[in-house]
Amino acid sequence: MAKRVSGWMPLAAALIASLGLGSGEGMATHAVDIADAITVNTARVADGKALQIGVALVLSIKHEVVWDVLNDYENMPRFVPDILAVRLISAGAGRKRVEIEGVARLLFLEYPTRTILEVMYLPDGSITLNSVAGNLTIHGVVRVHGNGTYTRVDYQVRMTPDFWLPPLIGDFLISRQVKRQFEGMASEMHRRADNRQVEGRAPGRLRLSDTQPAWGNSWFADSESEMPNLAESQRAAGP
Repeated sequence: MAKRVSGWMPLAAALIASLGLGSGEGMATHAVDIADAITVNTARVADGKALQIGVALVLSIKHEVVWDVLNDYENMPRFVPDILAVRLISAGAGRKRVEIEGVARLLFLEYPTRTILEVMYLPDGSITLNSVAGNLTIHGVVRVHGNGTYTRVDYQVRMTPDFWLPPLIGDFLISRQVKRQFEGMASEMHRRADNRQVEGRAPGRLRLSDTQPAWGNSWFADSESEMPNLAESQRAAGP
């Protein structure tokens, strides 16, 4: 484990000034066109250790293409930055278990991450994510809404790393890394889409405000009650 770095605030200020929106390493080819269709919000929970992360993504791509990419864990190292390896442990009706190895980049430090993730596909079409082992605890839900032409993804997770995450700058860097990863997935969605031509406005001008999720935006306020609800859904889904 990397040692805690003292005097990080001046370095953080300089880093933010020089970062822009990303290093460009491994950046998806469609990232510039789709960047304004991805929003990432982060907030610390009361204990100061866990982060609540909300991502909203809307694209002019059909639901089935978006769904396939979101669930193609085995190929994610090819198109998602900072995911190094994925191993399918088991798969069954309505669920799969995968081991994901990656890296979290904070300032000039790199932390190897390993998570064994239990993925469950619920009858309402949502996907629950719950880690069962590893050094990055994840609990969350993914909802995908499609209307034929456009598809919206709402991704809400609570993430708790077992390594030190500096306040403020740590939140910023995690948010930036998550956005780059979703840009990689969105680029892969575009690549797989057979027909990129849509009626109406161009994909790059689509705004999140043009589509609304089928569920409320109060997850951050209701995070304490959301996790028990996920557990109840999993129990209802059966083994």
